[in-house]
Amino acid sequence: MGLSEVSLLYAKRVGDLERAREVFTDDCRAFVDAVLKSVQRVKNWSQGRVRIDLEKEISESKAGYVSSQYTTGSGELRFKRENTSYTTPVADLEFGLRYDKEEDCFVWQVTLLRGGKFRRLDHLLWHRFKDVTPMPPGARHFERDNVIRFVMRHVDQVTPDTAYADVKAAFGFLLGCEAAIADAAGEARAADATSDPNKGASDGSAVSSTS
Repeated sequence: MGLSEVSLLYAKRVGDLERAREVFTDDCRAFVDAVLKSVQRVKNWSQGRVRIDLEKEISESKAGYVSSQYTTGSGELRFKRENTSYTTPVADLEFGLRYDKEEDCFVWQVTLLRGGKFRRLDHLLWHRFKDVTPMPPGARHFERDNVIRFVMRHVDQVTPDTAYADVKAAFGFLLGCEAAIADAAGEARAADATSDPNKGASDGSAVSSTS
């Protein structure tokens, strides 16, 4: 019994497959790095007691299976508690390209993973995010993983400009959620910077910035 047609095809095109993965890796790196640089041009992602700190470089992994590969930018959502002079990290933020099992392909996404000490944070933020209109494609709350996915797009549906707009919208939304973050931190409910969850998410007006 000889090799199957799939195995024969694979054996004949190994070089092409490896070169294709190298091109894919380089393209992902250039794409996410361009988005990160655009986000970094906003000098001050902060509002009230909420701040976002960005990592300076992208993160990537290309070891093992292709499906385990990723290229991402990241940051921290931070909150200044009352009567303190410092900010506390409350959630990890990530934007970039990853393989999605349900979609069975690589996708662009912007996500939040809440910190372990703020157990209600993802629920409070998602409750407010559900009022955003229109709801971004692929938005979802993964309750068991404590993750909010603000947006997901297939790679053939995203450009650097679209990707930057996605990050700006998610960050703008989070900066307007001081009350929800304060609530998760166990503080008395503070007044939100804006009562409209779309403000900041659509036009960036919730962002204190110098670009």
